Amino acid sequence: MVRLLYFCSIKENYAFLLLFLVWGCISCNSSAKHGEQVQSTDNKQSTNTPVEERDWHKQYSGTVAGQPVHVQLQKYGDELHGSYYYIARGQVINLLPDPATHDSLVLSENPTTEMGGWENGGEWHSVIKGDSITGVWTDSKGKKMQPIRLKEVNPSGSIKLAIPWLKDSAKLSERRKDYTVFASYQFLVPAKNAAYDHKVFVDSVLHGPLGCKVGELERCMRSMADSFFLSYREDMDGLDTAEHVSSYDEQLRMWVLLNRDGWLVVECFGYDYTGGAHGIFGSSFLNIDLQRGKLWKLGDVIEGDTARLRPLLVEAARKYFKLKPQEKLGGVLLDLEEPTVTDNFYITPTGLTFVYNPYEITPYSAGMITLFVPYGRLYGLLTPEFSARMNKK
Repeated sequence: MVRLLYFCSIKENYAFLLLFLVWGCISCNSSAKHGEQVQSTDNKQSTNTPVEERDWHKQYSGTVAGQPVHVQLQKYGDELHGSYYYIARGQVINLLPDPATHDSLVLSENPTTEMGGWENGGEWHSVIKGDSITGVWTDSKGKKMQPIRLKEVNPSGSIKLAIPWLKDSAKLSERRKDYTVFASYQFLVPAKNAAYDHKVFVDSVLHGPLGCKVGELERCMRSMADSFFLSYREDMDGLDTAEHVSSYDEQLRMWVLLNRDGWLVVECFGYDYTGGAHGIFGSSFLNIDLQRGKLWKLGDVIEGDTARLRPLLVEAARKYFKLKPQEKLGGVLLDLEEPTVTDNFYITPTGLTFVYNPYEITPYSAGMITLFVPYGRLYGLLTPEFSARMNKK
């Protein structure tokens, strides 16, 4: 049974977590604090292990290969995630860690603008020291090397964020301790000392997963894990003596893509495995306007019929898949001749990025497809309100 569909959705200008075909009602009846990791081998008992003050979201500006960039990094427990973009281009490049020790930071790039991003992405070999990151960028072949020079910043119009998270696991039974159910959740909320306008709106967007009340997110995470563990044991009921039993895994993440100039753009990523050949994963996005207290939808950005985007998405798709002029786009899509218009998108300083999750337009093996359309190609399609907000004429 698939629990995972899309993580963040828009309903009446607020974001709610639709965590995917939940089996039972979720009641908030136990707690995990900010910066605490919860692990257990039995769902009835758990041990809270306080973590040092190492959970953070930071922003950096500087240069990579002499080109101005802006970087997002967030660390929670033993996990690290980041992204960055070149100021001149604005297209997000994901950063995921290789094994690192102490202050050493080794990150692999995943350019989202082309098929096979991992193969073409470079690596960062760097060190965090104080408020600086310095090191060397190398290309995918390890031949080109360029300096990395970054400094921590707090951009105008940004919001300070905290990272509540929970990790937990449980065994199927005393007889089958080799099979385990895993639950891992990480969210973003305004930090206690954060100064920001439209407090009710912002808190509702970031605190509102699964209808949780403000301030009760930690308890809801605990209940989410308990509910998932219960569903696992119910699904496996009577099978714990079978030769083949499946483990389950559920992961939810919120990652910052943009946090400046009154914009907070968040990727909501989810992964779910409940048996079968592979898990299912996907992302959706929150385009939060901190200035106006608004969650921007596609209809707020594109004026009139959004079908007018289709030729631009076709153009971006051909570029993404690196097709030659004589090659047909339908050859790489899933029963389609061209990509449909999706409202799953996020805002960048230089354009809009449209994201297609597995099975939407391509097979699972293609992963998530990201099609970038620069504002220059959207001339005449943007609403006056959005054009004014982005200073685009």
